[in-house]
Amino acid sequence: SKSCPFTLDASGSYEPNGQSASTTGSVAVPNDMAFQWSCVAEGTTTPCYASDKTSDFAAVAQSYRLMISANMIATDGFYVFTLTATSNITAMTTSQSITIEIAADAKPPVVLQPVPTEISSQSSLVLSATVPVDPQCSPQFNTAWVVYMVGASSSDSDATSSILGPESFAAAMGSGSLQYVKTVSAVSANRTNQLFVSATLSSGSVLSSNSRFIFALNLDTSKATGQSASDASRDFSQLVFSTVLSANSPPLAGTVTADPLEGVAMETSFLLAQTGWADKDTLSYAFAYQEVDPTTYQVLAGSSPTELRDWTPDPTFSTVLPASASGKDVTLYVIVGRARDSFGGISSAISGAITTTVPKYTAAELDTKMSVQLENLDTTDDSVALTLVTGLLN
Repeated sequence: SKSCPFTLDASGSYEPNGQSASTTGSVAVPNDMAFQWSCVAEGTTTPCYASDKTSDFAAVAQSYRLMISANMIATDGFYVFTLTATSNITAMTTSQSITIEIAADAKPPVVLQPVPTEISSQSSLVLSATVPVDPQCSPQFNTAWVVYMVGASSSDSDATSSILGPESFAAAMGSGSLQYVKTVSAVSANRTNQLFVSATLSSGSVLSSNSRFIFALNLDTSKATGQSASDASRDFSQLVFSTVLSANSPPLAGTVTADPLEGVAMETSFLLAQTGWADKDTLSYAFAYQEVDPTTYQVLAGSSPTELRDWTPDPTFSTVLPASASGKDVTLYVIVGRARDSFGGISSAISGAITTTVPKYTAAELDTKMSVQLENLDTTDDSVALTLVTGLLN
C-alpha cells in the first residue's frame, strides 16, 4: 500500500577487489562502492515519486538501502526500482531492478492454513488464515470465506490453474469449471499485528459427497454492497485461494444379516455379517441391536441401538441376544450394522427381524449361565456383558 513505508535493501553487495570482499552477505563497505537508486512507472520514464517528493527521494537514493516513506509514491501502479552500483576501485558498474505494485488498497500477504487433500463429507472443516496488519497503514477490509465447487469434468490441475489470474478465474466461473457454492461469515481476532480469520463448515452443511472444493478468503466483502454474494465472489483481486479438497463419500449400499432368524434368548448363537459395502477405503465394522414392535415391525419409539461390538476390521460377529427388558416371552430384534471408512465416514444398515423366545431355567441352570456372562466381563465390552446379564435376570 502506498500509505505504508517500505525498504529495499542491497546490503549484501560487495566489491571483490576491495575491503568489502571479506564482508559478503553483510553491510557493504561504502568506500568501495557508490550506489544510485532510480524509480520509474513501468514502461515509462516518469519518476515514481510525487513531484513534491523529489528532494525526499534524492535524499535516500545514494545508499545501499532505499527507504520509501508513506505516500512518497505518486499514484497507484507498477513501478520499476533500479539500483546501480559503481566500483570506486575499477569504475565498473552493475545494475539490478525489481518491479513492485503500489496500490491504495493493496492486498496484504495472507497465509492460509493448508486444507487436507481429502476428508469425509460427513466431517466438519475449519478454515483459518493469518493476515499481517499495521494499524497505521494497512487498508481497512472485512473478511469472509467463499466456497467454490470444482466442475466434475475438471481435473485438480485445471482447477488450480484457473485461479492463477483474473482472466483464467473469470473463464472458469463462466464455463462452470468453478461453481460458486456459498459465502461463510468469518470470525476474526486481532493479536499483535496479526489478524486471525477462521470459519467452521459444520458437518453436512457444504461438503457434498464425491465432490471437490476450493476455498477462498475474501479480504473486502464491503465491496459487495448492492451485489449478491455470488457476484462479489467474482472479484478476483479480493480472493486468496486454497488448494483443492475432495469430499469423500461414506460407505454405500451395504447390508447386515443374522443367521438364524429365530432362537432362544441367551442360548442361540447368532452369526452377524456385513457385506456389500462400496468404498475405496479399508473399512471397520460395529454391531448393535434394537427391539422391534411386533405389531408394526418398527423399532420401539424412543429407543436407541444397544452396542454389541465396537469397531474392528472383522465384518462378522457371533453373539447371543438378551430377553426383552419388559419381560415378554417373545421378542423381536433388528441388528444395526455400521461401517466406517478411514476418513471417519459412517453408514448404517438394518437387518430383517430376529425372533427370540425366553427359556425357562431352573435355579441351577440360571446360576451357570450367569457365571458364563460374568466371566465375559473380562473379554467383552463391559456395557455389552452387563446388558446380557440383565437379560438373564429378566
